[in-house]
Amino acid sequence: MYHILINNESKKSLSQTEIILNMALFISAGTDTTATALSGWTYFVCTHPEVYSRLIDEIRGALATEEDVRWEKVKDLRYLEATIHEALRLFPPSPASQQRIVPRGGATIDGYYVSAGMTVAVPPWVSTHSPLNFHNPDEFRPERWLGGDNEFSNDRLNASLPFGTGPRVCIGRNLAYMEMRLISAHLLWNFDIELDRGEHEAKNDVWGLDGNLKPMKIFHSMTKPELWVRLKKAHA
Repeated sequence: MYHILINNESKKSLSQTEIILNMALFISAGTDTTATALSGWTYFVCTHPEVYSRLIDEIRGALATEEDVRWEKVKDLRYLEATIHEALRLFPPSPASQQRIVPRGGATIDGYYVSAGMTVAVPPWVSTHSPLNFHNPDEFRPERWLGGDNEFSNDRLNASLPFGTGPRVCIGRNLAYMEMRLISAHLLWNFDIELDRGEHEAKNDVWGLDGNLKPMKIFHSMTKPELWVRLKKAHA
């Protein structure tokens, strides 16, 4: 937005309507999507004790003090990174298709000729939950992102594109990854966390991300359900 405003007097400046539309896009794309992704990540981590335990060991083992929770160190936490990739695969904040128009002259897509002017799209949710792309696609298995010779060796990891791809890929992708890794590291360094199993248990069950999917509202981004957790200070 800064660059848009300082170039407001140039020949390539945007109209007032274009600026307003871009502001709305930047705000919605840069705030709610990250919150939705972290909510999904929290749900998955809290419902998979073995993943939670390994994350705690990695984060608290690598970071001696809270001051150590900074990008220079957090960027090397590979298992944390894998859990975020896996959460984005199973619960993409923007599951609606990002549409593209076939250019003049048409194009051959996956062996099929598509005429110019046609609108095409790949639904992210379908792509990431397809057994053609992922082994046990509905299971939260961060190890599929760690490489090595295992049952996930044939997974098509590039089928998970929560930020899109190509020249119109989300410009905030790197910032979002940094934010998610720093926030999640701060959270698990400071607190022991678990889903609320008391009065709010039924609200947490609405997520249904264990393969037993429940209806969810989608506009441009996912409308996330309520998520209730209990936090206990880890270093009291």
